[in-house]
Amino acid sequence: MKIERLKSNKEISHLFSTGKFLYTDNLKCGYTIFNKKEESVVKIAVSVPKKLFKLAVNRNKIKRQLRESYRLSNNIIKDIIQQQEISMNIMIIYNTKEKLNYHTIDSEVKIILNKIAVNIKETTI
Repeated sequence: MKIERLKSNKEISHLFSTGKFLYTDNLKCGYTIFNKKEESVVKIAVSVPKKLFKLAVNRNKIKRQLRESYRLSNNIIKDIIQQQEISMNIMIIYNTKEKLNYHTIDSEVKIILNKIAVNIKETTI
């Protein structure tokens, strides 16, 4: 959804300066948690560095796969976020020169989301 896109330079720079980072074999994920008086929202940004893939076609395909994988498995953290009444920003960065298939990307995104869910539960208890 459009509401869930992380686009603000201010929020992205805040994420890199104060956020926590998680790693898998091929992905890097940064996230920040904050209390918001409005509804609980998870904003996400996806990045594939130009240094790794020169052609925009390849970068865009990987970004679409990352977004789709997140869309299908975002319920892992959305339920927790709504219970805790917090909001968060997430940035997923593709971190390998290999073109991975969708199933590998999907499993790594699920691993990252599960790690974030565990961290949220630990910090709010």
